[in-house]
Amino acid sequence: MTESSKTLRILFIWVRVILLALCLLVTLLSLFRNTVEAETTYCVTTDERLVLNGDNANCSQVKPTNDPRSWIQVNQSGFGNPQNTNIGFLEVFNDNLYAGTWRPAANQEAEIWRSSDGNSWEQLRFSWVLTPNAMLDAQPFGNYLYVGTASTAPSGFSVAELWRTNGVTWTQVVSNGFGSFYNNSISALSVFSDSIYAATTNVISGTQIWRSPTGVAGTWSKVVPSSFGRNGTTQQDVTMDVFGGSLFVGVGRVGGAAELWKTSNGISWSSVFTDGLGTANNTHVASFAAYDGDFYLGLRNVTTGGEIWKSSDGISFTPVITGGFGNLSNSRPYGLMVYEQHLYAVVGNQNTGAEVWRMADGASWEKVADRGLGDAQNQIAAYFDKALALFDGGLFVGTLNGVTGGQVRRTGPYLVFLPSIIKDASSNQ
Repeated sequence: MTESSKTLRILFIWVRVILLALCLLVTLLSLFRNTVEAETTYCVTTDERLVLNGDNANCSQVKPTNDPRSWIQVNQSGFGNPQNTNIGFLEVFNDNLYAGTWRPAANQEAEIWRSSDGNSWEQLRFSWVLTPNAMLDAQPFGNYLYVGTASTAPSGFSVAELWRTNGVTWTQVVSNGFGSFYNNSISALSVFSDSIYAATTNVISGTQIWRSPTGVAGTWSKVVPSSFGRNGTTQQDVTMDVFGGSLFVGVGRVGGAAELWKTSNGISWSSVFTDGLGTANNTHVASFAAYDGDFYLGLRNVTTGGEIWKSSDGISFTPVITGGFGNLSNSRPYGLMVYEQHLYAVVGNQNTGAEVWRMADGASWEKVADRGLGDAQNQIAAYFDKALALFDGGLFVGTLNGVTGGQVRRTGPYLVFLPSIIKDASSNQ
């Protein structure tokens, strides 16, 4: 055998060895790949593609949704304390959403929380003069946010106080119930004609209305005598809103029906109705909203179901909804709000949980939430038109929950976490 033949034979042997090694390597890689695929987490990206976790930056992100029937909870129930049974108000101030709570008994300090994104919350802590057991309403005015409370006096009874903040510091504006121990809470706030108005609950003589052109302590004057000068004490809960150049105040009277009062100058007041719009069981004016040129109001009726009425002039009203949307337990239409070209109605139901309905054409309503917006213990929501707000492109609603504590829920454009997918190699899918 020549030298060249030996060289070719050796070369041929090495080629065979290399080819066998490559085949073995391919086999090992294939086995390894199948093992990895069987154990690898995949996920759906925001553009709905299936990718290996980590192969795409979108994989760890979330997908926006705008389903009006989806109401997600954005706080821990009761902000971590079940004693915070009710979200008393939701209000937007300086690009933050503020939430105030209620406590069920005197000397239990209610709380105020704040969120810059509608998801993460911080508690605002400061030293009160008296212990507030209920944050009842909040209203931006000028460079301040005003908060009305029911606070516990040394006697153990509640007394009205008014505080304000610029977002950093807090100052007491009104103490000792505007000088009357019987003004036990400031239950509603509103702004009208460059003044801020505050409605008090007076346990002896009924509702009083006070106003100030600046909000500063010492500048407040009473513009409505007790109970609008009528016999009989008004109920605790009061609603206020502005429509057509007038300020409207809704009240209920002990042993009587719902009443609506209005003023165009803040001093002279006239009654729009004092008979519950002809139904004695309509006991409270519970909510207001202006929508498509009309003025809507909700009437609390625990006998035959809550009602919604509307008016084009703020004087003559016609019924829109009677009988609680077909359910007598839908007795408390406590929230009305315009959102995304729809009129939303938040209705309390103490049997199966609060519901939310909406209307877009002036006539047809659709239910977009029931059973407490996801928790049947949320029997009351948007209490007397104060615990709902528009923020971060969504509609936020606060609830009353006596089991786990008040909740804040939202609908509208928000981010939903996408599911991870474990790919099964044996299924070849």
